Amino acid sequence: VMSATTAAVLKAYGAPGAEKTAEFISLTDRFFDCLNGISLTDNKFDRRGYTSVDDARFKFLDDFLIYLRDWKNLVEAKKAENLTASERNRMFISAPTYNGIRVTVQSFVEVTRYLLQHGCAFVLPRKMCQDSLEEHFGRHRSQQRRCSNPTLYQFGGVNERKITIAEDRKLLTLDQPLSNLHAAKAAFLPEAEKAALYANLCEEYGMKL
Repeated sequence: VMSATTAAVLKAYGAPGAEKTAEFISLTDRFFDCLNGISLTDNKFDRRGYTSVDDARFKFLDDFLIYLRDWKNLVEAKKAENLTASERNRMFISAPTYNGIRVTVQSFVEVTRYLLQHGCAFVLPRKMCQDSLEEHFGRHRSQQRRCSNPTLYQFGGVNERKITIAEDRKLLTLDQPLSNLHAAKAAFLPEAEKAALYANLCEEYGMKL
C-alpha cells in the first residue's frame, strides 16, 4: 500500500483532497527504501548502501522527521477547535509509531555517519537489525517450554549454559583448532568453569588440549 505506485494512482485518480495522502504515501515509501538498502549497485538509488557522510538521503530523513513533526503540531493545534483527544488521534499516526520513527531515524543517521567517518567503506542499512538477538532469545523460549517467567538462575545459570555448550560443539570440530574457541559464547563463564567445559568437550570428541 505504501508505495510510489499507490501515490501516483491517488494523485491521478484520487478524490479532491487526496493529494496530501499521496504525499504521505510517497514520503513513507522513500523512507522505507532509505532504510532497506542491501546492495551498492541497486537500480534504485535510495535502496543502495551508504558510502558518504554527505549522502543526500540523510537530509531527506531529517526532512521526513520535520514533516511528521509539523503534522503533529498541526493536529495538536486542533485543541482550540474543541476536538476530543480521540478525534485528534485519528488525524495523526499513533504516538508509538511516531516516536519509533523518530528514534530510528536519529539513531540510524548518527550511527551510519560515525561508521563512515571511522573506516567503514560502506553501510548497508538492512544489515542493521536485531535478528541475531531475537534468535538468541527464541532459543531461551524453546528451552523454557511452558515456563514464560524464568528466574534469573534459569535464564543465566541453566539455559544460557545449554545454549553455550550447543554453540561450542559447533565450533569444536576436528578440523578447527582449539585456539578458535575464544569466539565461543562461553566467554562469559569464569575461567575455571570454562576450562572444565572445554575439557569435557575435548574428551567427548576424542581431542587433547
